[in-house]
Amino acid sequence: MDTDVSEVAQVGNYTETVERTLDVVKKSAFGTEFVLLGIENQKKIHYGMPLRHMGSDYLTYLHECRGITSINRKNKVFSNGDEFLSGLKRDDRIHGVITLCVYYGEKDWDGPRSLMDMLTVPEELRPYMSDYKMNLLEIKKSGKLIFNNEEVNTVFGFSRALYSKDTAHIAKYYSSKKISKELGLTLGAITGSKQIIQHSLETKGESMTMCNALKEMLQEERELGIETGVIKGIVITGQTLNLPKEDIQTMLISKCNVSTEDALNYIKMYWN
Repeated sequence: MDTDVSEVAQVGNYTETVERTLDVVKKSAFGTEFVLLGIENQKKIHYGMPLRHMGSDYLTYLHECRGITSINRKNKVFSNGDEFLSGLKRDDRIHGVITLCVYYGEKDWDGPRSLMDMLTVPEELRPYMSDYKMNLLEIKKSGKLIFNNEEVNTVFGFSRALYSKDTAHIAKYYSSKKISKELGLTLGAITGSKQIIQHSLETKGESMTMCNALKEMLQEERELGIETGVIKGIVITGQTLNLPKEDIQTMLISKCNVSTEDALNYIKMYWN
């Protein structure tokens, strides 16, 4: 369905056009009825996500409600003044909305999971506050989930293995696995692997294996690990020898070929 849920919101004399677009919106049938399923993909932690979900869900409800009231007023189907006031008949109902945040970042989600988590409210007033829970799916912590779609299983399984740096698992299950080019691009985008993206773009035909791309990626990971170990060693050794931070910064710039800003950040990171 249309992913644009923008609407004009009005409270009293205040009117504002609220622009919101979801990544995916599906209509899912349950018998003769349906619910709307919305997905937002996040690589970074969004500390206002419960409010963001509440807003997009409200706009979706508002959009359907306005459609119903427009038809009702056009057809003049009201049986009393109460129905005419709201534009809704007593038995009118709108369809449910479920919004899911799929978070594929490497850090653990440390943001709020409900509107209440975002509020500063005296404890005695909390029972009277309306909460709004967000539905969060962290790929990194999705080990218990099994999907009917094999490609979705591959996305989640490969991403989890990469985040946990389980190279043996990656080599065993994914190096010779045949996947579509589109799935390869998805895996590359989610995990931030330039090698997988490049290999997907260069593959001729509909399917590919990730063998060469994974070898390059794992080699880059090893080299990065060695480089990180060297940087950490220079900082800790310099601190142990009571060297000035300026001298350690100079050593990092000359020996590890890092920028002045990165050198300062490494010192902050590894200085005890």
